Amino acid sequence: MTFNKTMQPVLASRTAIPSIQLIVLILTVVNLTTMLTVILRMNNKPQNCKPRIAQYTTLIGGAILWFLALIYFISLVLFLFSLTVENFHKDPKLLGVRSVWPSKIYDMTFETLGTMFRIACGANIILFLSSMAFLMNSSLFGRPTFEKKTIQRIKL
Repeated sequence: MTFNKTMQPVLASRTAIPSIQLIVLILTVVNLTTMLTVILRMNNKPQNCKPRIAQYTTLIGGAILWFLALIYFISLVLFLFSLTVENFHKDPKLLGVRSVWPSKIYDMTFETLGTMFRIACGANIILFLSSMAFLMNSSLFGRPTFEKKTIQRIKL
């Protein structure tokens, strides 16, 4: 089925949005898992690691999270753009969008984004805040200190 030329980019962005969001979510989980693994290994055996490993891990992980949140935000903008364009460009072959509905039904109805957009914006804000937390946390790591335990003799 072919559509008119004004709808082709809209349909391409509409089909790309879920895959972009899925890739971002998978990369976020991989990033957080990698960071957690490195930091736990650093905390369990600090003598085997350089002192800056945890600092660089949180710094790089926070920067990657910031980039992933930006990509997620771009996918939300593409989603809103495709919804807007679908409502104003008529294409009789594209069934399911409001622009091809009869004018009587089109005038009597209105479209809302529902809760999905609020949840997606909340997820984006959480990604940005966690990224900022990791970036700020990278300055807190310092050289591990080892305390010598001394045995004191008690005289009786």
